[in-house]
Amino acid sequence: MRTLRDDTLAAMAAGRPDTMLRVLEVKASAAEATLEVTDTAMRICGGAAFRKEVGIERLFRDARAASIMAPTSDVLYDFIGRVLCDMPLA
Repeated sequence: MRTLRDDTLAAMAAGRPDTMLRVLEVKASAAEATLEVTDTAMRICGGAAFRKEVGIERLFRDARAASIMAPTSDVLYDFIGRVLCDMPLA
């Protein structure tokens, strides 16, 4: 994730033409990572994870919301794949 982030920042700083593609890759990767991390945290904490005082339930809900809000990771991966394979976007 750090390498992807650093490459994206370098692309932005240099004004490279692949900057937007890199940004979309970071968004998709970050969304997937937050789902994995919050799911693991919920399993580790068990029932206590649902208590608002613990704070994990909010992160869990936010990660789930991000995964279904547009553009979804699936849509991003489809777009990224089409660009990388020189396929039409529509």
